[in-house]
Amino acid sequence: SWCPVLYAVAVAHVNSFLFSQDSTTQEADTARKSMLWKSWLLVDEVLKKHLLYYKLPNTESPMGFDLYETLPPIRLKYLQIVTNSGLTEGGLER
Repeated sequence: SWCPVLYAVAVAHVNSFLFSQDSTTQEADTARKSMLWKSWLLVDEVLKKHLLYYKLPNTESPMGFDLYETLPPIRLKYLQIVTNSGLTEGGLER
């Protein structure tokens, strides 16, 4: 809350990395999957939702960005593959 601009930038960059479709090196892909897995396991549900559901910047929002109501299908599928979980389109389930 003391620096929402930096927080919004950090969330946007982490989200971009987690769900990047760019072909990269094996090391970058492994790091991406590891970081997505760790984000999925976060105890802080607010931070988890921000990192996974980030949509785009919005200066009108108190957080400085908008979130998806549900994960887009391509993100949901990738998250299911990485976490090997029974996620549903409606939200996060453990």
